[in-house]
Amino acid sequence: MRRGLRIGLVVGAFVLLLGSCSAVLGFISPNQFTVAGASYDSAKMYILNYGQFETSNYYLDVWLVSDGIIVNTEGQGSGSGDEIGFFLISPTPTLGEGTFTFNADFYGNVNTMYAGRAYVGANFSAGTTTAMYQFATGLLTVSRARIGDDYILDFEGTVEGGITVTAHFRGPLEGAIIEASTEDPIPSIR
Repeated sequence: MRRGLRIGLVVGAFVLLLGSCSAVLGFISPNQFTVAGASYDSAKMYILNYGQFETSNYYLDVWLVSDGIIVNTEGQGSGSGDEIGFFLISPTPTLGEGTFTFNADFYGNVNTMYAGRAYVGANFSAGTTTAMYQFATGLLTVSRARIGDDYILDFEGTVEGGITVTAHFRGPLEGAIIEASTEDPIPSIR
C-alpha cells in the first residue's frame, strides 16, 4: 500500500512539474518577425560593421534571417528565405545594450535606427524578393543575456501604410561581427 502511494505521489509530482514547465515555456517567444500578423522565421543573427561616417559613431546592420540565408565574411547574403534588417547608429563597433529609436536621419544621434526593412521571400541569387517593407516608425530594444553570449532583441514598429511589424530574437551572433565595405551603409536586396 505504501509503495503504491509513493509511486502515485512521484507520478503526481512529475505531472505537476511537467505542466508548470510547459506553462512557463509557453511564454517564451520564438525567434521570428511578423508583418501584418503573418510570422516569419529568424533563426540566425548577423551584425555588419560599416565603420564611422563623418562622425565618431558606428554604423551597424543587424540582420535576423531564416535558416536558408547565409551571410559571408564580406557581408554578402546568399540563399533564400526571409530577413528583417535594422540599420543602427551605435557608439561602439559592437552591438551594445540599449534602445534604438527610429529616425530616418542618416547623420542622426547615437542609438538611432536610421532605416529598417523586412524582406519576405528573398532570393539573393536571383536578386528578387516577394515583398519588401520599409520601416516608418519603430523602437528596437537590445539586451544581453546574463548567461552565455546570447543577445535579446525586441522590435515593434510600423511600415508604410501603418502595417504593424514586430520581431523577437534570442540567441548568439552567427560567427563574428563582419567588417563590411564602408561604401554602402544602406544595402539594397544585396
